[in-house]
Amino acid sequence: QELRARPAPSAESSEALAAVADFVARNPVEVRPACGQDEDLDVLNPSPEPRAPRRAVWMRTRLPLGPLGEASNLHHSAAAFFSDLCLLPTALLPHGIVFPGISAMNKLALIASLDHAMWFHSPFRADEWVLYDVDSPRMTGNRGLVFGKLYTQAGILCASVAQEGVIRARSAGDTRSRLPI
Repeated sequence: QELRARPAPSAESSEALAAVADFVARNPVEVRPACGQDEDLDVLNPSPEPRAPRRAVWMRTRLPLGPLGEASNLHHSAAAFFSDLCLLPTALLPHGIVFPGISAMNKLALIASLDHAMWFHSPFRADEWVLYDVDSPRMTGNRGLVFGKLYTQAGILCASVAQEGVIRARSAGDTRSRLPI
């Protein structure tokens, strides 16, 4: 016999709620794999195959940011925000980890940016597609180093990015799998 229980809160039925696809459609940043490259990255796979620490994606903000000149700082700010999305996850690819995803939940204790620098080389619109080419040349001592380059659709290098982050595997006493670094 139950002595005390808090009643369920009032909520819409689950059938009335927006699907994940609707959430993705409302996300202010749109990301698409370049050349079908990331289509095999399965966030639900607990043990994805290791792959090279390189990826390329098309990115843009869905928010209209205004004309260049008047709103250049908005375009730079939006690019700084979305440039962070692919950096450290790229460093994890050779270790069979997709972040975010089940493999990251099972293998990682911590992932955090230590520094993130960005250089702007030429005008561009962050609300138009830019190609983001990301490469991680080194990961050692729980630190990953990643570089990225943003190109306009015309192939003009418009920004360069560098990030170092701390990436820690679960402790030895944890029964889940560990990152092999």
